[in-house]
Amino acid sequence: MGKNALRFTIEGSFCSFREPGGAKYQQTFWFPPKTTVVGFLGAALGLAPPDLESLYDQVQIGVVLHSWGGLARDLWGYTKLKRGDEPEAAVVVRELIFEPRYIVYVSSNEPGFLEKLQAALWDPVYPLRFGRGEDLALIRRCPESVTIETPSTPAMLHWTLLPFTLDQRPCSLESPAREPPPRMPPRPARMPIRFTYKPNRVREADPERDFRWVTQVFDWGVQPDTTDGLWTDGEYTFYLV
Repeated sequence: MGKNALRFTIEGSFCSFREPGGAKYQQTFWFPPKTTVVGFLGAALGLAPPDLESLYDQVQIGVVLHSWGGLARDLWGYTKLKRGDEPEAAVVVRELIFEPRYIVYVSSNEPGFLEKLQAALWDPVYPLRFGRGEDLALIRRCPESVTIETPSTPAMLHWTLLPFTLDQRPCSLESPAREPPPRMPPRPARMPIRFTYKPNRVREADPERDFRWVTQVFDWGVQPDTTDGLWTDGEYTFYLV
């Protein structure tokens, strides 16, 4: 049985979704976490940060990396001023993805919400951003309403997220003997899926409740053993989180 979803393509010059475990070398997730997607949905709708909390439960998100231009590293030098001590110099390196283009799917059981969101994404209240404040995101075409369905057989997935790690569910890896040979094996990551907000709008996340282990799948495909949780619109196959 199918259900409705909103599909849109979002792109930009650069993006970086910092893995929280990094300090002076900050790696990026290759896919925007649910918190990031909910953040720019909230920006489109004009929501204040505390109002985003209800969106985490209201929507499910699917993401496919359609294309990217390269991987860059941004280097910043800064000085920490310490009371009574000598200033401390430090260098931070942050990974950036150049010219990313993502296909994003949003599903919701709330009546009328997808129609409202469709209009808001095409004419957002606030600018849409890719993780960092300086990384503006662009939607070139009006988001479209699509019907997504469970595929009849498990697909070989590429360039998307699995909401589990490969030791949690049986999966088959694509043969490395194919042409051209794959270069990037699947990579596990611990992503944030929600934030809570204090009265002063400072956000926080519970390490146990608000993070989820996922698998980032690149050109080296992964085929799940069942279609449980899989969705397709006939062009892309993905999981909703």
